[in-house]
Amino acid sequence: EEYDAHKQHRLWLMCFYLILLAGFSYGLGADKFTYMEEFEDYPRDFSEIGEYIFIGLMYKGQMPLWTIVNLSCKAIFHSFYAVQLLESVAINITVCYLVSKYTHRYFLFLLIYFFSLQYFIFNTEVMREGFAMAFALWGIHGWMTGKRWLYYVTLPIGLLFHVSALIVLLFPFAKFKIS
Repeated sequence: EEYDAHKQHRLWLMCFYLILLAGFSYGLGADKFTYMEEFEDYPRDFSEIGEYIFIGLMYKGQMPLWTIVNLSCKAIFHSFYAVQLLESVAINITVCYLVSKYTHRYFLFLLIYFFSLQYFIFNTEVMREGFAMAFALWGIHGWMTGKRWLYYVTLPIGLLFHVSALIVLLFPFAKFKIS
């Protein structure tokens, strides 16, 4: 908790490491194999985007932004690693930024984040929810800093990745004080 001129630098270096660890992993997590197999079925262009969004939503229970991210990565990079990197960037930058705003014990939090397996859950198991929670966390931060417009903008974006972002609707009713 003491002051160190390089503390922020090391936090972002650690964040970069966490992004690369998840972004370049292969097949970590049971859900990731399913996502990788589905990724191979996506077309290499956007001509069938409407059909794939409909199929993803109706048959696979996948929200539209998840399908759009996969289609975009398939068309541009033709690699599932691009999806992994995007998701890892979204959740880990969000977590590290919020850690830097709400605590002085960055590395204690990152250790807990890592060893409690939340890092692996959001980056390997439930990637769709990782995207959704990244946007939900930005919305919560907006609410807590008096920027309620941010909450109202990021919540629908999170919902378009996964319905688990609905839990954030309860946040305004929670009464607590951060100390």
